[in-house]
Amino acid sequence: MKIKDKYRELKRQYPDSLILLRSGNFYITYDDDALLLHHLFSYQLLKGKVGFPRQNLEKVYSRLKDERLNYVIFSSDEEIDLYQSQENCYYCYFQRIKKLEFQESMNQMLIDRIQFLLTSDSTNYIKIKEFLDEL
Repeated sequence: MKIKDKYRELKRQYPDSLILLRSGNFYITYDDDALLLHHLFSYQLLKGKVGFPRQNLEKVYSRLKDERLNYVIFSSDEEIDLYQSQENCYYCYFQRIKKLEFQESMNQMLIDRIQFLLTSDSTNYIKIKEFLDEL
């Protein structure tokens, strides 16, 4: 069974938990769980997948518990470590991520508009000031 198939199988069993799978000296996750780890730890998100070295696992455990996020860590064919918080914030976290992504896109639009105004005509400094005052 491929590791992504194992991820999907565990995700069906534990839909409100972050799933981590051990692959050699790394732990990896996919899809929404990868996005969550990307936002929590700034791990690189590549094609819907995030991985981190095995020695970082304690740091990840600790942060997930602090954030009250349920998790399942799958280390081998039989070994599963399950943590369930009394107040699981798994879905709440995605609401925060959506707000952050919206704010980032608004900031980028603002930067793009200012850059356009600056490059199109140097007299646009007044327009930029007026635009910023409107905000």
